[in-house]
Amino acid sequence: MLADKDHEALTRLQRKLMSIGAIPGVLVLFGMVVLDAASNFALPRALTFGVAMIVILVGTMLGRERANRRFKPRYARWTGLDYEMGEDIEELLERSRGSEDPP
Repeated sequence: MLADKDHEALTRLQRKLMSIGAIPGVLVLFGMVVLDAASNFALPRALTFGVAMIVILVGTMLGRERANRRFKPRYARWTGLDYEMGEDIEELLERSRGSEDPP
């Protein structure tokens, strides 16, 4: 149960940082749509949305990676699962859930 609380906290942090990471992509999309509407030069729709989607994906991936690096399990003392820097936190939490299930 404590490992699940840690996982919930990790998920909240990931969502928060992934949302922050998506902001530049939304701004790029908004800027390109405004540029397209304000000018006589028509940008291809695939270019407009393609660039924005790439920026959004990169931002969310960086946000998720940063969340995984910054997260420290709060209940590691009681679950016996300690987090080493550079270790994949999601793998650690999956191992903790696997050990609780009866064979």
